[in-house]
Amino acid sequence: EEVFPYAVKKQLKWNLLFLLGASVFGLYYLIKGNSLFAFSLFILGAFSPFNAAFNTYGMLLNSKREFKKNSLYGVMAGIFYFLVMLTALFMTDDILILIAAYALATLSPTIFFYSRAVKTLKPKNQTYKEEKEVLRYAKHLTLTNVFSVISQYIDKILVFQFLGPVSLAVYAIASAIPERVGGFMKNISSIILPKLSDKEVSEIKAVFYKRVIQSMVMGAVLSAIYVFTAPFLFKVFLPQYSDSLFYSQLLSLSFIFLAPANYVGNVFHAKKMIGTIYRSSISANILRIILFLTLGACWGILGMIAATLFTYITGSFYNLFLWRKFILSRT
Repeated sequence: EEVFPYAVKKQLKWNLLFLLGASVFGLYYLIKGNSLFAFSLFILGAFSPFNAAFNTYGMLLNSKREFKKNSLYGVMAGIFYFLVMLTALFMTDDILILIAAYALATLSPTIFFYSRAVKTLKPKNQTYKEEKEVLRYAKHLTLTNVFSVISQYIDKILVFQFLGPVSLAVYAIASAIPERVGGFMKNISSIILPKLSDKEVSEIKAVFYKRVIQSMVMGAVLSAIYVFTAPFLFKVFLPQYSDSLFYSQLLSLSFIFLAPANYVGNVFHAKKMIGTIYRSSISANILRIILFLTLGACWGILGMIAATLFTYITGSFYNLFLWRKFILSRT
């Protein structure tokens, strides 16, 4: 815990590579005369390294077993994001302003909650061995975050590139609510981490597949609720974006697989299966990037949605495979 600020500092240093990459691509599009796309990359490139580094406060809170506080922070950050974006959508349809609002709505609560999380930590002078270990850990986090950040934004970049700003607005609005709901699901599910941490692997194994099925059912119920309530939400809050409704309903099907993925992910974290966590995260993000490039180029917005759903489905089965492999390694 004492070396956490040092680890964040090192991670932030490595994350600046993303800023460099975004700046290079931004300059390319600026020279080509596409100023909207260029400035969008500049904005995202400027805030993403900080957001990725400071967002690791969740790991700190989990390591201190402050799981409820971490969940509360996540829910509050989600509410802040929703209010900022809803206000921005009511006030303007300018793409750059909406991207800037997104950056503000995401980064501001992250910095705020990070500062609260590290407030009680006491600074400590690191030994050479600790610095080396922290640097290795920061590199792993950076590698994971690089693929995560790319997969988080590449779909919107490709929609803009292939279909233009109007389609980007439709897609961004369609994905906004499902993404926030997914964030709430992840934060709430982390409440079970204390119980999982206290259980032996044999105890988790006995109910593992039962919990996975229960999570899928809960995800399916939540998806059905959203499909039926989304028309009302769009009619009241986003009447000018009615074209996004159908796509948003399709994206909500991801809840079916997101719920069990959260449970399995909590198991991995509770048992400190670091290698498994890296393999799960990096493989899912790489697959998502590849599918965005292929299916998105072929089918546009529907291709992006298909890529997202297929990634969740395959990721769920791969996580089950990783769990099975972990159990077999212990027998």
